[in-house]
Amino acid sequence: MKSIQIKPKKILLLIGGLLATLGLFVFLFSLIKGTIRPSRPSPSSTPTPTISEDALTSPSAYATDSAILKIGAELNLIEEKLNATDLKEAGLNPPVLDMEIEFEE
Repeated sequence: MKSIQIKPKKILLLIGGLLATLGLFVFLFSLIKGTIRPSRPSPSSTPTPTISEDALTSPSAYATDSAILKIGAELNLIEEKLNATDLKEAGLNPPVLDMEIEFEE
């Protein structure tokens, strides 16, 4: 049997030709895609919101109750104390152990 031998120059020319053809197709595709733009939908009219006329209702019976108002005031005091509390506790941090140590021969 006779084996077919292909020279390296022919292989390089074949690969180069394929890459050039592929580049040409990509270039042409980008030109075609750039000129054809998809149609944009036409803007529709913006709907106007309808204004609802809500009847004002009287506040809840609990809105003016003295016990509820007292609880609300106490909750506000607790919240102020919580916001003022230092949560980092700097006294609980471990000591800094960054000391220079030198050894003599």
